[in-house]
Amino acid sequence: MNSVQLLLNKVIGNDKQKKKDLIIALGYKNMNKGYRRLDRCVNSGFYDAELIEKMLPLFGINHQTIERVKYLSELENEVESVTNNLIQRLNFVPHLWRKHERIIPSPIFVVAFIGINALKYIKLPENIKSENVFKQLDLIKEIIVKDYDSKKEKPTPFGKITGYYFRSTFDDSYEFSTDGEFIGKYEKKIDEKDAELFIRGRSINSVLHQ
Repeated sequence: MNSVQLLLNKVIGNDKQKKKDLIIALGYKNMNKGYRRLDRCVNSGFYDAELIEKMLPLFGINHQTIERVKYLSELENEVESVTNNLIQRLNFVPHLWRKHERIIPSPIFVVAFIGINALKYIKLPENIKSENVFKQLDLIKEIIVKDYDSKKEKPTPFGKITGYYFRSTFDDSYEFSTDGEFIGKYEKKIDEKDAELFIRGRSINSVLHQ
């Protein structure tokens, strides 16, 4: 549990009346939407500033406690971000990443269900980094041409494939065309984060990808 979950568990717990009072205080006419918002905080530890602040007059919580929870929540998020970054670096292996015509998928729930890697990630031979640069380029071109030929007519939530990125290290990426021709170094960060959906306040990603 993080600081938000500890606060909610201590102050509200399983008290149905307290949950109802908080949702009404938030101004919800549709109680189900209010419960989903509260469940998200309870299940994921998400810091919802308005929801937390509404607890002040309702349950007699002092401002010092709220400020402490806010500070701890920000610290926890920072630690989680740094930890995730380190894990990604340790687990990184060179790969190809498909570039599509849309950045935001539609429908997004498809990506949440199957995972972004199924649509974007292309595994490379394990020994590719040991090859010289010319051999690497030949291998990458061969893989790209084969992949594009097999998938160019298939619709995806991201639209059509418009190119490829070769992620040689965690920090370095290079852009290629759909016919496998080298374009140049890609300076922007490639976001490989999965799409995320919540059902009753719980991320379905954590359920589906266990």
